[in-house]
Amino acid sequence: LEMQAQKFESTLGPTLQRLLYLRSWISSNYVTEWWEKYIYLSSRMPLAINSNYYCFDQSYAHPSHIQSSRTAVMIHSCLVFKRLIDREELQPLVLRGTVPICMSQYERLFSTTRIPGVDVDELCHYSTSESKHVILQHKGFFYKLDVYDAANQILFPTTLEHQIEWIMEDAEKHTASEAEAALAALTTLDRAKWAKIRQKYFSRGINRESLNAIEKATFFVSMNDLEPRGLPERGKLMLHGDGRSIWFDKSLSVQVFKDATAGMNCEHSMADAPAMAHMWEYTITREVLEKLYDESGRCMPPGKKYKQSTILRPQRLIWMMSPELERDIADALASARKANDDLDLFVKDHDSWGKGVIKKCKVSPDAFIQMALQLAYYKENKKFVQTYEASMTRLYLNGRTETVRSCTLEATEFVRAMVENSVSTEEKIRLLKRAGAKHQMLYRDAMSGKGVDRHLFALYVACKGLKYESEFLTNVLMRPWTLSTSQTPHTQLDYSPDADLEVFRNKISPGGGFGPVSDDGYGVSYIFPNNSKIFFHVSSKKSCPSTNSERFVRTLEESMDEMKALFGL
Repeated sequence: LEMQAQKFESTLGPTLQRLLYLRSWISSNYVTEWWEKYIYLSSRMPLAINSNYYCFDQSYAHPSHIQSSRTAVMIHSCLVFKRLIDREELQPLVLRGTVPICMSQYERLFSTTRIPGVDVDELCHYSTSESKHVILQHKGFFYKLDVYDAANQILFPTTLEHQIEWIMEDAEKHTASEAEAALAALTTLDRAKWAKIRQKYFSRGINRESLNAIEKATFFVSMNDLEPRGLPERGKLMLHGDGRSIWFDKSLSVQVFKDATAGMNCEHSMADAPAMAHMWEYTITREVLEKLYDESGRCMPPGKKYKQSTILRPQRLIWMMSPELERDIADALASARKANDDLDLFVKDHDSWGKGVIKKCKVSPDAFIQMALQLAYYKENKKFVQTYEASMTRLYLNGRTETVRSCTLEATEFVRAMVENSVSTEEKIRLLKRAGAKHQMLYRDAMSGKGVDRHLFALYVACKGLKYESEFLTNVLMRPWTLSTSQTPHTQLDYSPDADLEVFRNKISPGGGFGPVSDDGYGVSYIFPNNSKIFFHVSSKKSCPSTNSERFVRTLEESMDEMKALFGL
């Protein structure tokens, strides 16, 4: 690889670099457009598990146990946040209280759909004037629910609650066919297959009209009869549903289960997780800080001075099903459930200690977890693998992400020292702090435009565009990410309640996660919601004999305890 790099540097590299330099003059961000097109929209893999990600609501406490009431409040809170975006009233995020970051991703959080194509998908964002409704799925039916009144005001939670209850009553009067109930399974297919089915059966007539209603919706809501038990089962259902409860093409799909617990599933091409997590934190925080429900768990009525203008009754979408389409839907559902069954997801509430203890070790909490991940993987597999950690590049206009390569030489030296009994505690501490410092430096470099992976990716796209071949770029970029990791941001709102206070501890969100990037690897997401907890979301595939998500979490916790013990804590 080193020889290939030297050859590239002296031959093709300078030409491609000049092209990127010219591109930087004529584009707002020389990477982002290509990143969205070639990494996301050109991928032919199914969105479910492979691309979309999920997020929990509150961990243990739930403000209401009435499904219709919780759904109404979630819809209302999302719309209030959307209104802040539309009016440009959302408080910009700043780093360290001084450095603003790009907020351009927020515009596409709502009213956005990824339209499947045979070769490449298209991302469609709709204006508020043509996207004034949500789609609510219940009992196998899809309902178009207008969420603004005649005066263009967001419907009150109580009004939404009444509309949703009308939907529930209407759905009880009818029985959806198996094909209609499983229609959303089509969005779990590989993109080319879904594109062909969409073109064949949904390009005209009532099917086109009904599909338009879904694709132009502000977001998708599923009120289903699923009753997940425990964090792992909730996580699985939020990531892939039951194969028919999530419209994966929508930028945002909210699921509200029978017991009124909730979560969201998000399409990845239009925005990265921190932007959607900001919106979700807003909705959860409203439920914690505001009195949105009465004592019985129903929506609080608005004050007497508030009046709701004329509203429309929800509209049940109609579909024309041919035997061929029904077979395609049945095949899609069977394929989705097979993939769902193969997903091994384990969500762990590590509540014995958190970043408060890590800070006493004088090591960055993120670096500490990354080193623990390296140690855990090495213990199980006796080897090191390419590791990806996502970092944002939103210090730049339209920035998305950059890669932090966590498996550094410093990290491997620390891991080897930890498994060697002959190495002193003092030396292990020194190596941990050195590896942590290197990781922090790489993370800062990634955020500030000094990362290498997006630059290499852009060089590769330029190379392909010129119809050149580069053995070096192909070799570097096609290597699998066996460990794909990400830290979920927390407290993006400056008024979020102190999650260390006893009254709020059960109301924090455990964050969310994603599927494994590699068939023989792990997807690892983690969040520090307060000083005493860490939530881990670890995914892998049951079909891989060498991976086991629950076992890996146990090894990870064991490794963290060993690292903590170095400091006598």
